[in-house]
Amino acid sequence: MNKRRFVVVSIAIILLLCGCADAAVLQKATDVPSATISATLMQTLMPASSPSSTQQPTVSPDFEPSSAPDPKASTMWGAKFPEMFTDGGIIKNDKSVAPTINALSPRFQKCETEVVKTYKSAHVNITVNKVKENGITYYVADIYIADLKYFISPFSGGGYKKGVRKFVYDIARENGAVLAINGDYCANNPGPVLRDGVLYRNEVKLDILVMFKDGVMKTYTKDEYDKNFLESIKDDVWQIWTFGPRLLIEGEKPSEFNSPKKSIMGANPRTAVGYYEPGHYVFVVVDGRQPGYSDPGFTMEELSQLMHDLGCKEAYNLDGGGTSQMAFMGKWVNRPSVHRKTRDALCIVDS
Repeated sequence: MNKRRFVVVSIAIILLLCGCADAAVLQKATDVPSATISATLMQTLMPASSPSSTQQPTVSPDFEPSSAPDPKASTMWGAKFPEMFTDGGIIKNDKSVAPTINALSPRFQKCETEVVKTYKSAHVNITVNKVKENGITYYVADIYIADLKYFISPFSGGGYKKGVRKFVYDIARENGAVLAINGDYCANNPGPVLRDGVLYRNEVKLDILVMFKDGVMKTYTKDEYDKNFLESIKDDVWQIWTFGPRLLIEGEKPSEFNSPKKSIMGANPRTAVGYYEPGHYVFVVVDGRQPGYSDPGFTMEELSQLMHDLGCKEAYNLDGGGTSQMAFMGKWVNRPSVHRKTRDALCIVDS
C-alpha cells in the first residue's frame, strides 16, 4: 500500500470508530484527491448548524440596551437653520463671530456678558455666554442641532439604576458630548423616567418635561398626566425628565410653582432647560452660595423670569444646588458650589 493510500484508509478507519463517517465518503475515500477528502472531512466533522453571529442574546428582566435606539425624527433641522451649521468642518471657540445674548432683551444690555465657549459643525451649533448680574454669575448655552439624535440623556453608570454617581464632565467625556449639564437625579427622584426612547419607570409624582421625537418640548403637572397617558405616548417620546417645577407655559410664567419642597423655592444654584422650537434649545446653569463670585443664586421666581427674558416657549427646572454643573468638551464651564456627583446628564453630541 503506497503512503497516500495508507493515510486515506487510516483517516477512514478513525471516522468509522468515531461513528461520524458517511458511507458514501468511505466508499470513495481511496479514489478522490486529498484536497477533496479534506473538505469532505471538514463538512462531516462540523456541527449541522452553528449559532449566527447576529443572533440576539436572551433578554432578561434586567437587560438594558447597550446603545440608544436611533430616533425617527420627522424633520431634519439642518435645512431649517442652514446658517447655523458648517458644510462639514468643525469650528471651535471662535468667539469673535459668536453673538452675545445682549440683543435678546433689554435686561441683558444691563449685564456684563461674555462669550466663553463656541462650537459649530455640520450637526451642532453651541454658544455659551457668561453673564454677571447683580452679584450673580450664570451661564447660558444657546443650542442648535440638525437632528434629534444629537440630544441625548445618558445615565452616569451606563444604565438605569447602575448605582454609580459621577461628575457631569465625566459623563460628558464617556459619551463624547460637546456640551452637558446635570439632569434630574432620576435614580433617587420619584416620577417617570424615559431616556433616549426607552421607558424605564412609569410613576406620577411631580411636574415633568417631555421631549417628543419631533423635537417639541412640553411640560405637564402631575394633575395633567397619568400612567395610561405616559404609556400611550411613549413611542412618540424621546426624553422625559422629572424634577421641576415647570418654569414657563407657552412662554408665560405660571401663577404658582408646583414644588413639593418649599426649601428649593429660595435662592440656590440652579440648572434649567428651555425650548424655543424643534432643533433650538437652551441650557442654563446659575452659580451660587459663593460670596464674592456668585451669591446666593436665583429663586425659582427669578429663574422663571430669566427663562422668560431669554424668549423660551417652555422651560423646566432640573436638580440644583451642588449638582448644578455645565461641562464643555469634557471640562468645567461653571464653578459648582460643592462639586456633587450625579446620576444623569443632558448631553449634546456630534457623532
